Amino acid sequence: MKLEKKLTCLRQKKGLSQMELAETLDVSRQAVSKWEMGETRPTTENLKRLSQLYGVPMDTLLDDGRSLEDWWAEQRKDPAERNGKPFHKKRWAAAIAVIAAVLVVGILIGMLIGSIFGTGRGDPGEFQIEDLPIEKIVPEDEEEFPMYWRED
Repeated sequence: MKLEKKLTCLRQKKGLSQMELAETLDVSRQAVSKWEMGETRPTTENLKRLSQLYGVPMDTLLDDGRSLEDWWAEQRKDPAERNGKPFHKKRWAAAIAVIAAVLVVGILIGMLIGSIFGTGRGDPGEFQIEDLPIEKIVPEDEEEFPMYWRED
């Protein structure tokens, strides 16, 4: 579809006359007529403004091999399918479920291993009285500390 046909179609779909479009773009009505007849092409600035006014990308306007109908059909598709590959929400949900299951199983295995190989005697950072070495310390001079070294 040629540019001139696209411009005519978009203007009519928007419900604008050539005069109203010309006033909006601050150009003459004859300029709009010449664009739609294919005698001249809009400037880059005018193409940009037409693109914004009609909500159609400039590359779609300028690509003679692409019709507006193709572009509209593309816009009606689900955004996840526009790149050509459908997005499957079920796959994402399944992947998240598998990851959660793997994490839970890992935690359970870690707890099991800890209960088998752990001492079961409190926190690992704490020590027990039984863990201290037992040795009797005898001062060199028992006379200095008589009350502490009586064996009754």
